[in-house]
Amino acid sequence: MATTPGLIGKLAGVNGTFPLGVRIGARQMNTTGTTIYDQEQTPGQRKLSVLDWGSVVFWAALIVVMYAMIFAVALITLSLVEIRQVNMVVYNDLIANLEQRDRDGDEKWGLPYVLAQVSEQRAKYSKMMARADRCIDLDGTILYNEHNNQDRVSVTDKQNGDSEHTNKPFSCNNIRNIIKNNKNGLLITEDNARFKLTHNDEWYSQYIAGITQKMPQIIPALRFLDSRQSWIASWARSSFELMEMVLLVSMGMLGGIIDATRWLVDRSVSRPSLLAYFYKPAMGGAIALGAFVVFRATQVIIGGQVQDGVVTVTASIYLLAGLGLVSGFCANKVLQQIEQAAGGLFHSETSSSAKMPDPIDHPTVPVH
Repeated sequence: MATTPGLIGKLAGVNGTFPLGVRIGARQMNTTGTTIYDQEQTPGQRKLSVLDWGSVVFWAALIVVMYAMIFAVALITLSLVEIRQVNMVVYNDLIANLEQRDRDGDEKWGLPYVLAQVSEQRAKYSKMMARADRCIDLDGTILYNEHNNQDRVSVTDKQNGDSEHTNKPFSCNNIRNIIKNNKNGLLITEDNARFKLTHNDEWYSQYIAGITQKMPQIIPALRFLDSRQSWIASWARSSFELMEMVLLVSMGMLGGIIDATRWLVDRSVSRPSLLAYFYKPAMGGAIALGAFVVFRATQVIIGGQVQDGVVTVTASIYLLAGLGLVSGFCANKVLQQIEQAAGGLFHSETSSSAKMPDPIDHPTVPVH
């Protein structure tokens, strides 16, 4: 029996879907019934608009830029730590001298601020010298009351029981000379500060030239240590322990990135959601930070505190970097293990606290 397009349409309208044999017949017929079949193949689908494509491109670019920044931070941090380990003493001395140079040239708290304060005090001393012209010279002696001037009473006067004693007054010339001497001292301080500020850059240039000849490996690190961007300089001049922590966290975030983008090359892995591209690197960094804390705690327990620059227990920086990478890549498994361990711990505590010993039933002894 031949199937007509009108019958196919009625079946579609009544039953919602075609029977299998009717579909095959409709597919073979060159009628309008094939249009109904094509519409059923893509239910609920719509064509992406320009706005949708723009949103996709924006999020993709944001994720790529974020991943590139994390990779750059991890790579540069590893390079700085590796250069620092070549000669730790020279590297630390360079950081200390660069910090001193920056503090001396700081407009807010450095030598320019000191010069401004000295100039202000010198102006006040000039006003004091003008007021010193109104000084009045006194003749004879001055009587001081012991209650108001206990520090001026000599031991001999106290032993003699004198409640009052005499003293010669300061002359106006002495007062003016003291003010002039202090003002000249400020001139010497200002001269020293200006001399140091003038030759500051020259001295540090010679110092850096000597450091680079002694340790040529430090030349690439100078671009970060002597950067004009304060946040870059602060990051590059951080202590060795902080650099280790930054390296471990950034490597953990890299492990999270590898886990989030593994579906691009491994078809057995399902494609994650959009938020997973941000969540997995953050989770990897957090897990790596926890691993760093555990590692440092173990290092302190085994080797003790670091004193006088002597490190009793040392670990390879590559071991820490690999630990951070594995922690980020296996962050999901680590969280599952933590949840299982915590669940078992709390479950055992709850069961032990809930379990109460049964009372011992003693047989009743009849009383005669």
